[in-house]
Amino acid sequence: GVVFMFLSFLWAAYHAGGIWNRYQETFEEGNMAAREEIYPQAWKMFLEKPLAGWGPINNKYKLGARTAEEGRESPIRDTHNLWLELLTATGIVGALPFLLGVWLCLQAAWKARASVYGTIPLVLMITVLVLNISVNWIQSKQLWLVFAFALASNRALRGARLLRRAALSHPRLSLAVPVAHGPTAEAHILFRGS
Repeated sequence: GVVFMFLSFLWAAYHAGGIWNRYQETFEEGNMAAREEIYPQAWKMFLEKPLAGWGPINNKYKLGARTAEEGRESPIRDTHNLWLELLTATGIVGALPFLLGVWLCLQAAWKARASVYGTIPLVLMITVLVLNISVNWIQSKQLWLVFAFALASNRALRGARLLRRAALSHPRLSLAVPVAHGPTAEAHILFRGS
């Protein structure tokens, strides 16, 4: 299954010219869309102001000035990395609460493996965290949707456990659990006759 998915990705990348050309430029010319210049400069910016950072907008202007290219019209430049964005924009003071939130989402996704969603929340969390090494999705709905899904899937698991406990402890309640598991599986509480 995994090998098939990997080969499918390679096939799709080869037939989508833009993606394949980008890979070729990276491997043959070392062109990484200026990330090789952006990352060291962003790290230096963090080291200059590690506590509070440069500010959410100012960091982009400062990075743009430090990595200015001839013919580039825009005075701003994105870090192309969520973690460097956090550190340059808000410093340690802003990064720590965000990282705590990410940790809570990861814990929820880990615990949600026993829910009807299985490992989907965990896989999505890992995917967006790894993806954000090369892009900056701090303002992206996809990132926040994955965080919310991880937290909600854990809450759904807790809700199902509470229903099960209530059904077992109350003499007039019965919990009908479906044999099949999946996103459409439901637990029903039935009242037992007296």
